[in-house]
Amino acid sequence: MTALLFEGLATDSTSIAGSSVIGPSPWFTANERHRPFLMGARQGLAASLLSEDLRKTVGGALDAARLGAIPAGRAADFLWQTLALDFFTAVPGSSVGYDAQDGILEFRCRATFLKSPTIFFSDRLQAIGRFLNLPYALYEEARDEATVRIPTLGFLEGEANRLGRMASFGAGGSAEWSYALGEMPRDDFNREHLEGRQAIALPTDLIYLSHAGCLVHPFIFAKHDVYHAVLVATLPVPLRTMAAGLYEAVRGLPPELRGLPFVDPMMDFLSDKELPRGATDDLVTGAFFYVRDDIRQNQASDLHRRFLAEVHAAWEPFVHESRRAYVAAYLKNLLS
Repeated sequence: MTALLFEGLATDSTSIAGSSVIGPSPWFTANERHRPFLMGARQGLAASLLSEDLRKTVGGALDAARLGAIPAGRAADFLWQTLALDFFTAVPGSSVGYDAQDGILEFRCRATFLKSPTIFFSDRLQAIGRFLNLPYALYEEARDEATVRIPTLGFLEGEANRLGRMASFGAGGSAEWSYALGEMPRDDFNREHLEGRQAIALPTDLIYLSHAGCLVHPFIFAKHDVYHAVLVATLPVPLRTMAAGLYEAVRGLPPELRGLPFVDPMMDFLSDKELPRGATDDLVTGAFFYVRDDIRQNQASDLHRRFLAEVHAAWEPFVHESRRAYVAAYLKNLLS
């Protein structure tokens, strides 16, 4: 079942791991920021749920990246697709194919398996395909058989950045994908966005996914992060900056304001950035929905006024100049 994959992945992994680097490498410095991930993933393989063959496949790529022989993102690709292989080959009756030219894994299995409420599988993959306008479906069903296609992270990153640049009218728009072993703290996750990066966790063992409320396979966790990375990368740069800046403005509030009941769900919304595919107005109304709802239920208080005033002052530098008047008027209207 894994023969086709190993023709493409394992052989390549062995060859790049064997390409020892003598002297300065163009990737050695570039991979420095990913070194904790590369070293942690290498160490984590020893106790991971992967088979010995799959550990060797991934380990060769991680070693090559640590030496600077290949980009860290390419090693992340090996881990991503190997996790997918491990996940799907555990499904009874599943089959796997590998398109070496395009680097796409294709799995077939019973669709009912992928509809478990703890997997959130088909809707997220379908959404990624829609966001990127791919010419093929990442998930499709026919007579209870599901076909799932898993491209490389490098391909998904490139397509997301291409659309991000188009949405930003060529003014920047690219966002480098960075990698971590496990779930990143919410504040750190947002800081990555503020600095123009998209963070993706690639764990090597079962991990707790808060959205599902249970332990999940590492591929499911990684897929969840890939969904959010694609979603954010395809947003226009001003919208990304406004969302990340608003999160930082709320995070910097004094404790008596940070403790208000609507603050935590507001920060979750801003961290995930699961925004409607539209204008900056959607960000404003979505983020302040929780504030508006609390005011309607409890009437505007001095704490509400302080919260909106201090958030507005801290957020304004991040607000695109074309939306500053709208934001000021919207926040004022919340209190009326």
